[in-house]
Amino acid sequence: RGEDVLRLTSTSFTGQEEPPPLNDFSPGFDQLVQKYEAQILLNALNWFKSAEEVTKNLKISKSKLYRKIKEYHLNWGDIDD
Repeated sequence: RGEDVLRLTSTSFTGQEEPPPLNDFSPGFDQLVQKYEAQILLNALNWFKSAEEVTKNLKISKSKLYRKIKEYHLNWGDIDD
């Protein structure tokens, strides 16, 4: 499913605002990175069926996933393990 992870970086499954274009640097590096990270996580949460699949495909720990969901105030409904 490596190709699925690549798709997560370029396609939004949420209908929410897309990250700014790569040539718009006005928000600054840290904010741009946070927006892209949040978008990738949102896409993964909507694409995969469980937290386990998300963590496996993004190669992150479950605690990091939950921490990022809280940090970015992401809504994912009930998280299945």
